[in-house]
Amino acid sequence: MQTAKQKMSDAAASAKERVDVLKAKAEGKADKTMASSKEDKEVAKEQKKAKEAEAKVRKHEEKADNATGHLQAKHQGQFGQQDLHGAGAAPATQGNQYPAGGATQIPPEEAAAQYEQAAPGTNPAAPTQ
Repeated sequence: MQTAKQKMSDAAASAKERVDVLKAKAEGKADKTMASSKEDKEVAKEQKKAKEAEAKVRKHEEKADNATGHLQAKHQGQFGQQDLHGAGAAPATQGNQYPAGGATQIPPEEAAAQYEQAAPGTNPAAPTQ
């Protein structure tokens, strides 16, 4: 739903930008025809370019605002709903407690103790044959 809203808002921003560019071109042509000297015509041309650039900047700002709203709505949709299944969070022991691949991990304290007990030059973690 939010994506559709963003697309519609972006289309509206693009349409506004096209209208503003056409207005700027029309005003620029009118100013150019009213100008009597080359300098005045050049100024009119620069003003037309500035108005066109301003319209494009506004379009990109509106699109950025639309994207921000979309991302905020998406974020709230993912993280805004809390505690749908009763009071409290799920216990930490729920689910598979073993690492992937079926290997067991040795706590660091036990690993250090095994390493200290091993004979020098041997690796206690190496498989025995």
